Amino acid sequence: MNGQDRPSSRDQFGIAIICALTLEANAVFCSLDEIWHDAPQIYSKAPGDPNQYVFGRSGRHPVVVVTLPGMGNVQSSGAAAYLSMSFVSIELALLVGICGAVPYRPDGKDIILGDVVMSEVLVRLDFGRQYPNEFRRKDTILDRPAKQSHVILSLLKNWQSPVMSQQLHTKMMEHLITLMCNPYIDTEYPTPSSDLLLASEYIHKHHGVCFECSQAESTCATALNASCEELGCDPHMLI
Repeated sequence: MNGQDRPSSRDQFGIAIICALTLEANAVFCSLDEIWHDAPQIYSKAPGDPNQYVFGRSGRHPVVVVTLPGMGNVQSSGAAAYLSMSFVSIELALLVGICGAVPYRPDGKDIILGDVVMSEVLVRLDFGRQYPNEFRRKDTILDRPAKQSHVILSLLKNWQSPVMSQQLHTKMMEHLITLMCNPYIDTEYPTPSSDLLLASEYIHKHHGVCFECSQAESTCATALNASCEELGCDPHMLI
């Protein structure tokens, strides 16, 4: 599919990509094979839809990309609702972005900077009841988000097999190398020595003369943007 083979209407878009941050959306734009800059004038939105869309092609698939006006569940749910109203043919919506946590895999191995994470299920961590000593998440059947389609679940299961996982890894590396050559990707993969992970109980703050950082559970504004070397963090706390 080239620029002349675009869908004739917005009802022919089957894939949507949602990003919360401009940084994330820029990486998605750079990964597209084509961006149709004049498409917003061709594929009009449904009346009342405030989303701003970018249209393009990934492989043989026409995709529509929306960047959220802000972070949070309210922004994402509102944008998704408007998206489904304007593009009724969407079959797959991908929430693509930077993972804001450092979890561990079920086998105990840690997930490090640069790993790609694909979710099988959605878990609402902010939906529940606050008790005096704990927050208890609602996890009954009616409280859980809907599961992905059988097509997507089957595809994820295939990728978990060693043969398909290796093929996926190889192809992703090829695409990543191409993506990093894009002049609009203003980033580079950090060296292992610069990717420092400290114990969760160790606070990233000045460990010298700083009145605010000397207070318990307090960190000054300067420390938030300083490196471990500048703050004098204890290397024995690295994990």
